[in-house]
Amino acid sequence: PGQYSVSFILKASSTTMGSLKLEVNDFENATDIPILAESSISQGNFTHIGMWTDISLDFVLTPQQSESGKLEFRGVDVVGGPFSLDYVRVTYLSPSIG
Repeated sequence: PGQYSVSFILKASSTTMGSLKLEVNDFENATDIPILAESSISQGNFTHIGMWTDISLDFVLTPQQSESGKLEFRGVDVVGGPFSLDYVRVTYLSPSIG
């Protein structure tokens, strides 16, 4: 449990159009998927087209959520493209305050 940051290392090309939603969720089952963080991105989020770009989201993981050990880091609701993913990095920031 605690506060985390997830970095999606992505790249867009000069032909990238549309958008992509980045999402962090605590996957319990197909009917219960609490979203911990999300952000919609487009070509405008990339300052250097064709270069790998770090797009980060912060999220809090509660003790109950951490028990499952089933986090998902994904790109959903893609419209257009192409978007390329190199890797995902998760960084522990601090304990939850509560």
